[in-house]
Amino acid sequence: MRGLTITWTAILTLAALGISRQSVADERAAAAEAAMVQGEAAFGALDYDEALKHFSTARDLAPDRPGPYLRLGIVHATAGHCAAAIPFLEEYLRLKPKDARPEARRTLDDCRSRTSAPPMASAPPTPPAKSIAPAVDPAPVPVPVMEKAAPTRITVVPHPKKKPPYWVAGVVIGAAAVVGIVVGIAVGVSTPDDATIPPNDGSAMVKF
Repeated sequence: MRGLTITWTAILTLAALGISRQSVADERAAAAEAAMVQGEAAFGALDYDEALKHFSTARDLAPDRPGPYLRLGIVHATAGHCAAAIPFLEEYLRLKPKDARPEARRTLDDCRSRTSAPPMASAPPTPPAKSIAPAVDPAPVPVPVMEKAAPTRITVVPHPKKKPPYWVAGVVIGAAAVVGIVVGIAVGVSTPDDATIPPNDGSAMVKF
């Protein structure tokens, strides 16, 4: 009888423990669901830090559930933290190899391409400063001396006097003769009364 009592006691204890564990699991699952709802609200309000806090709580309460890992990866990627998002997205796909959300694979591929992209080219290094030697005055360049040109002598050649043509001389002589005749006539007209006039026989010259 005593042995039967002990058996029933053990059965009841184990049953109570099972019920207690199930109750704890249910409570943790409920708390994880509540944390997921709070995280979605914060993510919709663009409060990424608060969203990460609630999704991390849900992951701690239900580490075997894929949902919290997906949301943690999405929030990190949206905030521009691809390096932090990759591990969460990979864990989500591991826990849910079938029927995974399409945004999980798309976001993971995008983050991998970003993190594997070559870093931005940095500015080229500044070359070391070169020592500047003191400036040396260049040797003077000889300037060619221009010889003075000898003054040009200008020889003035007198133009030869042209002799007047013969007909000019004849004209001059003829004009002189005419003048002489005119003068002679004038003198004859003006002869005074006391002049000696020879008889009009044409043999004597007039005397003054």
